[in-house]
Amino acid sequence: MEKRGRAIRATCVSLYVTKVTNVQQVEHMNPMRPKKSQAAMEFLMTYGWTILVIMIIIAVLYGMGIFDIKTPNTCFTPEPYKCLDVKGTGATFTALISASGIDQSSAENKVTEIDINGVGCAITQSDLKDAEDAAKTVSCTLGSALSKGSKFDGVMKLSYIKYGGSRAHSVSGSFSGTWE
Repeated sequence: MEKRGRAIRATCVSLYVTKVTNVQQVEHMNPMRPKKSQAAMEFLMTYGWTILVIMIIIAVLYGMGIFDIKTPNTCFTPEPYKCLDVKGTGATFTALISASGIDQSSAENKVTEIDINGVGCAITQSDLKDAEDAAKTVSCTLGSALSKGSKFDGVMKLSYIKYGGSRAHSVSGSFSGTWE
């Protein structure tokens, strides 16, 4: 009987050890632990959806052209000329220029060269003889048209003879803007 009692005790001890081992394993799978990871996951999902919605809103605004800032057309020419406006459409560039103190009878009062984005432009109208009375339009044609909305910058060289003078002078001006 004693042997039988030892066998029963040994079986009970092994069951107890097995139970203790299983309890330790169960403690690692504590039902309170998943709540922490669930809270972290919910936190990340909330911020993830928020960031996704913000990105979609920004993409829609960008697609509507809200962030497309128009560059103003500007131009500068030193005295005696004054550049009032520049405009580019298709393959044609035009500038509105006035003058003060130039000899109105001289054929030297003209635009001699126009470069747009580093490319020469064939001048079609360059006469500035009467620019003192009223602003004159100067124009040139590019070899190929620039696309609408593209940025441009360039330089123009102008020559003149002062009123009462006989020697030709030259000045260089600059311009920039957005092609229309």
